[in-house]
Amino acid sequence: MKKIYVTNLNDLSGAALEMLYRLGELTNDRAGADVIFCNDISHITKWRYRRAKYVITNTTGIDHIDSENWAIISLQGETDFLEGISSTAEHTLRLILNLLKPQEGPMLYSQMARKAWEGKTLLGKNVLIVGGGRVGKQMNSILTALGCDVVIIDKHVAVTYCMIHNADIITIHMDLNDSSEGWFDEKTIKNIKEGAYIVNTARGALIDEEALLLHHGKLSGIALDVLCGEPMPPNLQRFRDLPNCIITPHVAGNTLEDKDKTTLFVLNKYREMTGYATKT
Repeated sequence: MKKIYVTNLNDLSGAALEMLYRLGELTNDRAGADVIFCNDISHITKWRYRRAKYVITNTTGIDHIDSENWAIISLQGETDFLEGISSTAEHTLRLILNLLKPQEGPMLYSQMARKAWEGKTLLGKNVLIVGGGRVGKQMNSILTALGCDVVIIDKHVAVTYCMIHNADIITIHMDLNDSSEGWFDEKTIKNIKEGAYIVNTARGALIDEEALLLHHGKLSGIALDVLCGEPMPPNLQRFRDLPNCIITPHVAGNTLEDKDKTTLFVLNKYREMTGYATKT
């Protein structure tokens, strides 16, 4: 019977736990586990999980896993299934609205609090979506429907000064790889117009964090669901100290419904790929 170690056992639904119990024996001994199910942003390295042959993750990105050491079962390439997963796009919209309409007043009906709730209008804003994949396309549909003027670019499109400088809001949805790491560099940040907003729900390493920290004062707001060096980002406190920055703990893909759907999908994918008969 395969021994399975789960990085965050408390974050599983009853249906996911039932599937895991049918696939093998859950263990607290990570070094002795045959299979690792990574359902958070833990860094999976061979020295921690010496015996494991498989790593299962309910994510599309696998940069948190030392990929040369084992077989990885993930959501990469599962285009048809992922069309029904909208949580990252929804969280991005939430962050955009929180930047434009920050909650500065008390959560109660009060004429005295009207000024604190004014915010800014999303309708008519120029939005640059960096990344033309699934989430980028979902954001294009959402923001176009809300009346934004949207430009969407992917890795095959040369980014011009005008694209960057004309944007009121820049939202990042690129894959992280050797060619995209640090794509949002100091030159790009300098080209952003005064008062713009930046949102990143993709991967922290897409942005030169030192440059962003240096030039944050020109921006009206920054929203980051991801940071470099997770799960213990070295720049976390520096971003927390900024007056115009929202940070969420890499939860964009984690609505209750989508988290459960993606978990069950990758566990079934492991069962099918290995031909492992589940316990009854």
